[in-house]
Amino acid sequence: MTVRGNTEVRCIVSSADSSVEVGFDDGDECFEVVLEEHALEQCVAKFPEALRQLREATARADSDA
Repeated sequence: MTVRGNTEVRCIVSSADSSVEVGFDDGDECFEVVLEEHALEQCVAKFPEALRQLREATARADSDA
C-alpha cells in the first residue's frame, strides 16, 4: 500500500498492551499497523533521516529536469 500526501494519519495509544496503533485513511482505503514501543522508537529515530534523503533526492530530480 502507498500512503499518499492526502492521507489522514492517526495514532491511538494502548496502555493495556504497550503499543500504538497507527492508522492511515485516504477515504477509499484504510490501513493500520500496531507498533510496540521498540518498533515505534526505531521509526522515530529513522524517519527523519528518510525524510531528509527523500527531499534531497526530489530536489536533485527537479534540478535535473
